[in-house]
Amino acid sequence: PLLQMSRAFLFFWVYTLPMVLLKDYRLWSSILIVILVSFGFIGVEYVSMSLDDPLADDTNDIDEHGMSLLVYEDIYLAIYRTDGPDAAVGLRNRVLDRYRQGRELECYRSDLKGWDMWEIPEWWHEHRPCDDSNNAHCETQKST
Repeated sequence: PLLQMSRAFLFFWVYTLPMVLLKDYRLWSSILIVILVSFGFIGVEYVSMSLDDPLADDTNDIDEHGMSLLVYEDIYLAIYRTDGPDAAVGLRNRVLDRYRQGRELECYRSDLKGWDMWEIPEWWHEHRPCDDSNNAHCETQKST
């Protein structure tokens, strides 16, 4: 309702503007002012309509699929560099299998079941650096 009211107000304002301008300006200058002001306001309205749904399938919308592929490739390269080609190929095969089955979101949700995002994983305790705040960990790390 707010969007329709603002559009109605915009068109009402644009079409009543010439009556107000005729008091102070000549006919041709008021026509020119009305054309320029109308062009500006209606142009802003069309831009707002274009930006209303930025994730749709229009040509000027955001390419979320392309961005997700770019992120996936970056993750793939990071795993390839850190864990080696076997881990990277395993990741790629797992993702492609899910993609072929059409179950990407379901598999993602099932992977997250029982996993607490705020929980510190076990491998972090073994590989964290030594500093003054975790003296017990440093002592065990120095003794090994």
